[in-house]
Amino acid sequence: MPWFELAKELNCFLPAVDRSARGNYGLMDQVAALHWIQDNIAEFGGDPRNVTVFGQGHGAACVNLLMLSPMAKSLFHRAIMHSGSALCPWAIAKDAISHTQKLAQRLNCSMQDSMMLIECLRKRRLEDIMSVDIAAPDHLTAFGPTVDGIVLSHDPIYLMETKPDLFLRYNLMLGITKVESYFAFSAVEEVVGIDSHRRDRVLRTLVRNLYTHHLQQIFLTVVNEYMDWSVPHLHSTDIFRGTVEAMSDATVASILIKTAMFHSNPNLPTDSPFYMFFIPTKTYFYVFGHQTEEGDYATRLGCITGEDLAYVFGAPLVASLAHFPSNFTAEEASLSETTMMYWTSFAKFGDPNLGTQLGEMQIDPTRGLYERVIWPEFTSNLQKYLSILIRPKVKDHYNAHKLSYWLNLIPKLDSIDNATTDQHHMLEDHHNASMYDGCVRSLYADVEQKTEKQTIEDSSQMTNTSEILDTDKAMSANVTEVQVYGLDKGAHLSALGVTIAVGCSLLMLNAVVFAAIFYQKDKINVAKNMHKAFYEVERNKEEEEDAFKKPYLLKDAPSSLILHDFEPIQAYKEQPIFDLVETNEIKRQLSGTAETELTNTSSKPAKIKTVTFVEAPTILCELPDPTVPGTPSQKCQDQRAFHPSQSKESECASNS
Repeated sequence: MPWFELAKELNCFLPAVDRSARGNYGLMDQVAALHWIQDNIAEFGGDPRNVTVFGQGHGAACVNLLMLSPMAKSLFHRAIMHSGSALCPWAIAKDAISHTQKLAQRLNCSMQDSMMLIECLRKRRLEDIMSVDIAAPDHLTAFGPTVDGIVLSHDPIYLMETKPDLFLRYNLMLGITKVESYFAFSAVEEVVGIDSHRRDRVLRTLVRNLYTHHLQQIFLTVVNEYMDWSVPHLHSTDIFRGTVEAMSDATVASILIKTAMFHSNPNLPTDSPFYMFFIPTKTYFYVFGHQTEEGDYATRLGCITGEDLAYVFGAPLVASLAHFPSNFTAEEASLSETTMMYWTSFAKFGDPNLGTQLGEMQIDPTRGLYERVIWPEFTSNLQKYLSILIRPKVKDHYNAHKLSYWLNLIPKLDSIDNATTDQHHMLEDHHNASMYDGCVRSLYADVEQKTEKQTIEDSSQMTNTSEILDTDKAMSANVTEVQVYGLDKGAHLSALGVTIAVGCSLLMLNAVVFAAIFYQKDKINVAKNMHKAFYEVERNKEEEEDAFKKPYLLKDAPSSLILHDFEPIQAYKEQPIFDLVETNEIKRQLSGTAETELTNTSSKPAKIKTVTFVEAPTILCELPDPTVPGTPSQKCQDQRAFHPSQSKESECASNS
């Protein structure tokens, strides 16, 4: 921490350790300055009834705190907040007393009385004070504004949600730049990028210092959301860009959006006297996206925090101004005029659009192209904002998808769950200091404070001397050391037993289901095999029956030509029909013109016609049983055309 910042914070925000002293002297100095303006600004041509307070970064957080403080009531009328809010994690010093204890110990000052501590610090040399290493956790503040019950009665978020009567008295303009966490990295990392290990350390530190519960789930959610998974391999510059964006959204962007939503959509109790006389105030939100072409930073990221101030103060319109760059284009000069018009119109009228409408603001047309854009109010449902570029545009729902993680999902993940153990809320390897980048806070104090808030009433806000000394002993270890909690072994074993029982039950259920499925499948296979065997047996029976069928006779074709024809049964009286051809030997091939005579092998005579064929046919005939009355005539199938050359009847004598 630079020496001038430490000296400023010690003088302005050294907390009171007992009831005999007061803190927040920094805010009280700002309130005193506002009183001076009310008393004397008229002598300089100013209007004490038209005062606007403007701040950037930590200054914007102080502006927000003044809006919430009853001591600054009616001392100003409008507020402008650049890249900061009282809801930012670094806006309030939540552990200032412990840092004061460490400072007093290192300088051998007594902590029993605030006045004695102050006198002791005043007697110490600046070099001695600067030699004390005040390692504030990253993204947090060691010494700063505190909730003392006087200047600031409650936490800012509580005042905005439940008692917004002070917060809503002022018109508000607030906004951000594209990149808000640029200075957390080095210039080399900006050029070459960072690897995944560096990213994980940075984001783990962020999650560890800002949240308390379900830290591993929050960490994995952030990494998953801010990395570009559409590419097969993440480049180091892509990892750097995603990490910077995640930190910017977590510490500034999402919080400014939340502040704007509180101001534009107040939750006023209907029984409040302020509700009856409430006059809606206006909220305007902006995103400064233009980056100076000849500026001090690379142009691939976008506007860096603080670069917007050059355009607000008119640096492009003069040769040089303070530490701002001196090389600006004509378009950037025109953009500066446009920005100044919006800011001064809001400061004078409470509306950034009234300056040109009333003709009080003039734009030099020779500096570049100027497009007049009406800046709409920010509302919680539409969320319209002004994107400040060379050509300003009105947009809505800035980065809504990613910011929803910080506004909706992560606060729910950080909620208290009494059914879980302390170990569940920690990061993996939370005790390993090499897994972090920078200084991390002690988990013990925060969890203890969370537990005490559930059992102790809000009225007890101060701690007696003995409690402070006990806390001093408990927290005398370095802030980078990690406190490991002892788990409730009984509850842990009980939960483990329930888990094992449920797992075994599910395993048995799966085994039963598997056995039932296997049995059903085997039963189906057996039925199929039985059906198959049955069909094979039936087919064999049919083949055997076909082997013992009556013989076949060659009969006439559809042309009425008779190959073999017996006389009617009546002509033979009781004489049976004799077998002429063996079964399954019906097919015959008759070729040429030779006559073929079928021999009667029976002991009784029979008449038969013989036909001589020119071309050999193949005729199949099934002989009916002549002994059965009503038997249909024989069936014949002619497989090839044939033509008889001659026929004759003959009587076949028996061979016997």
